[in-house]
Amino acid sequence: MNKTIKNKILSIALLLSVAIIWGFAFVAQASAGDISPLAFTGMRFLLGALVVLPVALILEKGKTDKKAWLRTILYGTLSGIALFLACFSQHSGIEITQSAGKSGFITAFYTVLVPIASCIIYKQKKPLNVWLGAVLAMVGLFLLGVNEAFTVGPGELLLFVCACLWTVQIMIVDVSLKKGVGPLKFSMTQFFVCGLIGTVLALIFEIDSFSISAIKGGLIPLLYAGIMSVGVAFTLQVVAQKRSEPATAAIILSTESLFAAIGGAIILHERMTTRGYIGCAVMFVGILLSQTDFKALLNKKNEKEV
Repeated sequence: MNKTIKNKILSIALLLSVAIIWGFAFVAQASAGDISPLAFTGMRFLLGALVVLPVALILEKGKTDKKAWLRTILYGTLSGIALFLACFSQHSGIEITQSAGKSGFITAFYTVLVPIASCIIYKQKKPLNVWLGAVLAMVGLFLLGVNEAFTVGPGELLLFVCACLWTVQIMIVDVSLKKGVGPLKFSMTQFFVCGLIGTVLALIFEIDSFSISAIKGGLIPLLYAGIMSVGVAFTLQVVAQKRSEPATAAIILSTESLFAAIGGAIILHERMTTRGYIGCAVMFVGILLSQTDFKALLNKKNEKEV
């Protein structure tokens, strides 16, 4: 087995690990107990920042000058604010819907919104599959989010807002990386900003969430969400995406919604209506369709035939 194939297999394995960790993080958030969304978000990202800190200082040692640090702080702060708003709305939505699986699929709608946003902002033309995928994802979102009375609940609405905010955060990341900001130091900065905002607001408005009993009751989910989902998964993502094509990475990472549903079913014993399961399936197909680069696949096929 040559080195290229080994690297490809390793990157797929790492990206799949990230998707599994992120998917089961929805279960952790749904199991947070008496820890409020503000406190959980704050403590989770401070933990994640502490995990990324030594990795960033080692792997990106001496790679950042004064101007680069200023850019890192600027974009990291902006991204951290967007990250906080996205995670807070996500956690609040999970609390209301009480469904890790549904939350995972609605949140995953950002994978469709990102290419559409880049099309609008950068005036980039997108292939037909992106728009078809977006339509399918919208149909799935409707089936998943609308109840029997054909109304959208506050939880589903918060999760859709979360998907929009994730799109904003990802676009900020894209701009920052084009400015030459180190990805690990950038992430460490945004995690600290996000964690600090959540912690300060929780201390002001939700001080009870910092009681020993509240933290003890949600300690395992908090540690998993902070250390594994934020710290470990992000580091693995950065390592894996250096060895993988963007389209392949996006498709594999989008399966986090599937693992969120699996985790919800196995650990939390969640069940959806038939319409909900159909919505998940339609939305998942739409996400995969929007992320698949058919032109690149056809070019590879033609190269092999030649």
